[in-house]
Amino acid sequence: MLPDGSIGGSKLEDDAVAGRHIGAGEITLEHLAAEVRSAELLPDGSVSGNKLADGSIGSHKLAAGSVYGGHLTPEAVDSRHIRSGSITLKHLAEGTLTPDLLPDGSISAAKLAEGSIGSFQLAPGSIYGGHLASEAVDSRHIKSGSIALKHLAEEVQTADLLPDGSIGAAKLAEGSVGSFQLAPGSVYGGHLASEAVDSRHIRIGSITAEHLAEGTLNNDVLSAGSIDAEKLADGAVHSHHLQPESVYGEHLADGILEERHLLPETIKLAHLAEEVRSADLLPDGSITGIKLASGSIGEEHLAEQAVGSSAIADEAVDAAKLAPFAVQSRHLEEESVQSHHIAAGAVTGDHLAQGAVSAEHLSFSPVQSAGNRQVLQQFGMTAFMFNGNAESVEVTVTFDEGFGHTGYVFVAMTNQPYFLATLKSRSAGEAVVHIHRLRETPHFYGVLSWIALGTPLVKPQVEHRAFD
Repeated sequence: MLPDGSIGGSKLEDDAVAGRHIGAGEITLEHLAAEVRSAELLPDGSVSGNKLADGSIGSHKLAAGSVYGGHLTPEAVDSRHIRSGSITLKHLAEGTLTPDLLPDGSISAAKLAEGSIGSFQLAPGSIYGGHLASEAVDSRHIKSGSIALKHLAEEVQTADLLPDGSIGAAKLAEGSVGSFQLAPGSVYGGHLASEAVDSRHIRIGSITAEHLAEGTLNNDVLSAGSIDAEKLADGAVHSHHLQPESVYGEHLADGILEERHLLPETIKLAHLAEEVRSADLLPDGSITGIKLASGSIGEEHLAEQAVGSSAIADEAVDAAKLAPFAVQSRHLEEESVQSHHIAAGAVTGDHLAQGAVSAEHLSFSPVQSAGNRQVLQQFGMTAFMFNGNAESVEVTVTFDEGFGHTGYVFVAMTNQPYFLATLKSRSAGEAVVHIHRLRETPHFYGVLSWIALGTPLVKPQVEHRAFD
């Protein structure tokens, strides 16, 4: 034995489940595939009139084009009746983007849903014999006492007009024989006095449309409100059957109104819902410059990158419009920067390219060398002192800037004729000078003056790309 629920769908072969395996009422709508949920699911004619809920008959009951604008009352059509995309710019009058966008009565009769015309929508006397389908009027539509003998055609006034036993003794003249005395079929039309038979003599349901003479089926035959939606055949109500302004918004099915039902220039701003009044209402490029009021476009209306160079007037951008550091080197035209654009002290040595400054650019006479080589010149003064009776002293001269190598020229001298200065050693950043006292002298101190010239130390190229 298998426990309940132990057999899953994967254990069943294709077509293994037959109708006898499925319990009554076990298949619900969720078990049906999408392609099965169609009109073919129900057999033809399986849905009868009593299965339809009130108001369930839609626009397919009305003949195409039978509802015109004159049949609609003011404000009968709201946004739920208008199919998406049906309203285009050609339907809007020039200047209609105002609170008065839709005029009254702009929705034609074609917008009415099927079954929307009930007896209470029809004005008294608006239904004539031509509006009624054959055999549409039966005895329940005829008011008691409304059919008299004069209404009956000559061929109707026969023995077949009255059912057997329908005439009582009270209807006969004094001394007459009651119906029970008469043999079947013994009373003919000649036996009846004019207008002797009234409505109480007529059995209910005995008079049908075929018994009535031509012209009998008029407004007087039907009581007010006696014709409902069930009496109307599909497509029976046309535009000429509808009284002007008899169709209201509740008579229209959702989405029934299409572009072809709208008259040009009939939709005003008042007819549009709040959520419809957006940029999507207008097609791209439909608003031209002449539609815009002066000063109507502000900063919040402009999209990113919306303003190009063609939209900016010549000389419209001044210094106040430029953000700090907005102007970069790529924005400058060749030779557009003049000397008056450069602030005092703005140009430093880092801004000068190698070889950019020559002798003619200097306000002083520079140190020149053969072959136009770069030369670093330094000079200075250093005090020194002998220690007691010492005959020599060493003085270290430290340069403010180191040379590129030790092959520089160094010249030194003292301020005393009794001292001799010679170069003992040197490096890129300093030089050691040996000072010798030539003979005995009371001077034991002095000042060393020196000059050094040589190749400068090569510095790395500084790139200035702060604005690029």
